Amino acid sequence: FFFGIMLPSVSNMNQSNQSLYVGDLAPDVTEALLHDVFKKVGAILSIRVCRDSATKQSLGYAYVNFVQATDAERARETLNYHPIHGRPIRIMWCQKDPNMRKQGKGNVIIKNLHKSIDNPTLYDTFSQFGNILSCKVEHDRESGESKGYGFVHFESEDAAKQAIAKVDGMMLAGQLVAVQAFIPRAERIEHNKATFTNLEVKGFKEEVEEEAIKEHFEKYGEVKRVKLLRDRKNLPFAFIDYETHEAATKAIEECNGKCVPEICEESATMSLQRSLTKAERKDQIQKQKHSRFAQQAENSVGGLYVGNLADDVDDAELREAFSKFGELVRAQVMKTQTAVRKSRGFGFVCFTNAAAADNAQREMNNSELQGRRIVVNRAQHRNRMNAPQHNAMPGGGHWQSPQAPSFPGYPMGSPAPMPLAQAVAPWYSGTPYSYTMYGAAPQYSYTGGPQFSMQGPRGLNM
Repeated sequence: FFFGIMLPSVSNMNQSNQSLYVGDLAPDVTEALLHDVFKKVGAILSIRVCRDSATKQSLGYAYVNFVQATDAERARETLNYHPIHGRPIRIMWCQKDPNMRKQGKGNVIIKNLHKSIDNPTLYDTFSQFGNILSCKVEHDRESGESKGYGFVHFESEDAAKQAIAKVDGMMLAGQLVAVQAFIPRAERIEHNKATFTNLEVKGFKEEVEEEAIKEHFEKYGEVKRVKLLRDRKNLPFAFIDYETHEAATKAIEECNGKCVPEICEESATMSLQRSLTKAERKDQIQKQKHSRFAQQAENSVGGLYVGNLADDVDDAELREAFSKFGELVRAQVMKTQTAVRKSRGFGFVCFTNAAAADNAQREMNNSELQGRRIVVNRAQHRNRMNAPQHNAMPGGGHWQSPQAPSFPGYPMGSPAPMPLAQAVAPWYSGTPYSYTMYGAAPQYSYTGGPQFSMQGPRGLNM
């Protein structure tokens, strides 16, 4: 038995029905302690408690892999919410299929939960409608108190629909709860873009007043409210909330980039945009941080891009995999800014010198990490590459291979078995301009994201 290490003899085994996610762990829970708890159910293949890369402290969750799927099922049934060091652990299947997780089918959100409702209570309430993949009440990280909402992910959409029909508007612990289909964050953002009524406006004169702002913007539709504020530089800006989306878009069309003498400084222009939600602002800040780290990797002589990472590879495991080649300045897996931060499938490592980076690239490119073949390339800014090596697509984010990669089980010229955007350009969320896989020089071109030019290996196992 190996703690935290996958046995090589089973590296190609399909473990989707043998792997469990174990969450809500106390900080001092170790692999050894989990082994003592789970070994009573059946033979264990591996256990890994996920830890912070810098502090080495537990992140509060672990992965337990059984030899037999039947033992994993029995562990999920008998040990779910079993207390370890005073905390009920939460067990669910480790969902390896990223499409299954990201689609959100069968996922419901329950709002206005009483503070007394915990994970077991929520599970017992909803399990009558069908098999539950995961169930969680959200808690405040500092106080530990319930935030008043939770999520239940059913195996089937029909079960989710039944739960919504039966429980929405029902009294739970003396409170009326609302149960709705969970809408993924990306879809919510797109919905906000298509229906927004709130604007953020900058470029006002120093002495501007709310009444003057309202008077001007009422030309384009009914204004519900105006809030005049000042930024960190003590410059005035305002939030303007319209009654309708049409009025808000008309105001942008008529005023963005224009100078209105009554409310603007002479020759100054206003800037109007949709007011971002708190989550969108947080995401914007995180993207800026990621961009800065990506730029550090580009500018560093020892910077490497690491792509096609398994979803549960964290900073600590990335550092551990590459530290044997030399001293690392930093190793980071890029994450989403959702409530539960998830890997975006790529990261960067920065060595103190180019020799270590070259050695790491040579040894690690196309090697296996957590059962997936990773892509390792030098992080190079597009401007450093020769012009013929680029597709002249606007926006950057280019990846170009001098050799046609071969995908096991797929003939040359076939599409890749997974979107290459996830493997080599995970920051890209749209449709690639081209997936050319013919001849000896396939090119995959994307807009948006860091401007990278990567050289891909043969035999990518996507």
